[in-house]
Amino acid sequence: MDKIPISFTQFMEFTTKQSGPAKVSTVRRVKYSEYSPATDYWRDLRLAIREVHEKNYSIDYLDHIVQKANDKKKANYADTVEQYKKFIKNKHIEWFQPADAHWSFNGLFIRSTPELGLFIDGKPHLLKLYFKERSEKLDKRKAASPLTLMTTSERAHNDQQASISLLNVMKCRVFESTPNDVTSDRLLSLQGEAAHFIQIWNSLES
Repeated sequence: MDKIPISFTQFMEFTTKQSGPAKVSTVRRVKYSEYSPATDYWRDLRLAIREVHEKNYSIDYLDHIVQKANDKKKANYADTVEQYKKFIKNKHIEWFQPADAHWSFNGLFIRSTPELGLFIDGKPHLLKLYFKERSEKLDKRKAASPLTLMTTSERAHNDQQASISLLNVMKCRVFESTPNDVTSDRLLSLQGEAAHFIQIWNSLES
């Protein structure tokens, strides 16, 4: 069986789609479109947020990224930076290096390494960042499968019993998960989504 390697973001985009045709379109785009940094809308801001914490930069570094952004991105970047500042305001933040992580199922291999490893007021969090609120709203129900995937991912080492977290940056809202939250129903639901992705992938013409 050939391995199907995809990113966490690509799989999450699939799981949050509601209609069958939208899911097919997502898989087709993942299968036939090569990744390019030039078309990754949020790449510069995603990397900058990581740099702020990893290199202990001032949060004002993000304002510099906004100013460097092209005109089509500038307004969205500025709004998102303001929301991220609200998220960390009055919190004591320390960085730790998140372990490489992945989740696999029947040949589907999903890279799931968190963007951020942060102690937030002393509590360790492994955070994935979600930026697409305006095009695909994220609520607790839609966050369930991605959180289950993160919680059950294989990791290179134990990340200090960290809380698994998905941050909806534009809403300044954190969804959290622990191993105790992973019920058999949630795991079956995730595996069902993965099986559906594989079925569509294999049905598309090569």
